[in-house]
Amino acid sequence: MFKHLRHWAPTLLLLTAACSSSEPEPSGPRPGDILPEWPQKTSVDPVRFVPLAAGGVVGMPRPYENSRGARIPAPLYKYDVPGNELVQVALGERVTSSGFISVDAQQRALTVTTGFDGSTSLSVCRWHTSDGTADSSFGGSGCSNVTELPLAHASGVISLPSGGVLAGSPSYLVQLTASGARDPQFGTDGVFLPEPLNFVDSFWVQSDGRILVSLRTRANGATQLKLIRLTLSGALDTSFANAGTLTDMGGPILVRADDTFLNLRAKSITAYLPDGTRDAGFGTNGTVNLQEATGTDADTFSTRGVTQDASGRIYVAAVFNKEGRDGALVARFTSTGAFDPEYRVRDPAGAPVTSVGTALTVGADGKVWVMLSVGEGDSFRTGLALLHP
Repeated sequence: MFKHLRHWAPTLLLLTAACSSSEPEPSGPRPGDILPEWPQKTSVDPVRFVPLAAGGVVGMPRPYENSRGARIPAPLYKYDVPGNELVQVALGERVTSSGFISVDAQQRALTVTTGFDGSTSLSVCRWHTSDGTADSSFGGSGCSNVTELPLAHASGVISLPSGGVLAGSPSYLVQLTASGARDPQFGTDGVFLPEPLNFVDSFWVQSDGRILVSLRTRANGATQLKLIRLTLSGALDTSFANAGTLTDMGGPILVRADDTFLNLRAKSITAYLPDGTRDAGFGTNGTVNLQEATGTDADTFSTRGVTQDASGRIYVAAVFNKEGRDGALVARFTSTGAFDPEYRVRDPAGAPVTSVGTALTVGADGKVWVMLSVGEGDSFRTGLALLHP
């Protein structure tokens, strides 16, 4: 008997060692881990974050809108984490915006406001993010008031590579110079008007100053979505896509450092080259099915936001539901659309992530800032979370 066992002894020793050993636990944080003691409560629920070069972010909640469409501009807040505690302060009593905000290369916040019921004018302001004071070099007082516009609510404002500013509403785009004057080189006296029955959803800029504009078009009782590109003068850029237009292009756009751009849809993300053709080197024929790539077994799946880090990696937030139970994720992909299985959002207490918001960005230190909820029942917690890179 023991003679036979001697022949099996080396194998038994290996099996015993394999069964008794286990992979060592990571000594440090893993990619996607939520920082200990987070999420932390915020005084408002931001729907947009813009990172600051020195650390922290500027965030804003959704402007209040009543049942008849009247809107109150939302205040801006500055969030920072000097240690492990969240510090949140209003950027300034006067710093509010009716539409989405941005921060320019000089770290000045750009805001845009219109009247309570919409108006035929809008005010574009530039603020120092260090202390919330107005930048008097813009418009003489920090704000530039543009009049004689179509009646509308402002939808947002972005900084341009030239140092100028582009603000807009569903009915128009207005381009201002770095000093806050109307830019006579753009459109008609600085104003671009879409064609009749076309409405601006949002807008972005490429590094050479050409502008991507998302439009809703009403035709034959149906709403169609498309993306156009404007030249620096505000004319349709016919070298882009199909004579200047990409059809069936709803959802957020993320412009990347090389001027390629991503289009986020409910379950997928598609990459395009700067000229509007699909990027065949991204995912499968230019598209990644996010539910399939992340291996999410769910009855419903819907994206909430997209951002990128300095190296070009892509982060997507999504919510889903399986048999009545809510779940959420923040997934990371390479610049070519490959899923990173090492990146997974984990709560220090082991609680499941049940929801994520639309506010999603990467800070100067590489950590992801996101509004999310973890846990269920008595262990439910919600607020701002920081995720390890």
